[in-house]
Amino acid sequence: MIKSKFSAFGLSLLWIMTVLIAMATYLACAAFLRLFGFHFVNSALSHIEIIIVLIFYLPLIIIGFVQIKTHARFIYINEIQRTISIRNYFTRFKKTYDRSEFEGYIDTLVKSPHGDFRIIYLVKNKKLYTKISARFISNIEALEKGLHNLPYLGFYEHNLLWATRAFFTKKFRD
Repeated sequence: MIKSKFSAFGLSLLWIMTVLIAMATYLACAAFLRLFGFHFVNSALSHIEIIIVLIFYLPLIIIGFVQIKTHARFIYINEIQRTISIRNYFTRFKKTYDRSEFEGYIDTLVKSPHGDFRIIYLVKNKKLYTKISARFISNIEALEKGLHNLPYLGFYEHNLLWATRAFFTKKFRD
């Protein structure tokens, strides 16, 4: 069985994002309650400031939750039983799939100021199903070797347009 391993950077980044989301949630909730008349000690925010806080923090909270949901996963590849299991890091919820449910996998290379990293996407029903990022997982090569029975569907040039389209539609082909 091949199990994904979080990189030190990826794991610390997930925990930092979790703490920042908790703080942003607290500030947004406090501003929301203040907007509707609940007062806190030493709270001197005006209604305009509260609305600005809500406009700034709510999208940040949503983006943070989506990032944690997308990246905080353990991937298990069982070559004997021919299954792929995905378990959430925080909730420990685990879902197991037979390999035949996936059509294959694609990969891409993301260029970043902090270094380039690979991403592998498992494809199910002609849509991108699971994202395995080398930014968060240190043994992506071992996971790819475990996927040797799945067809390799090709390399996709990563750019902002492709990434945005893939995020919202989950489609990787026209």
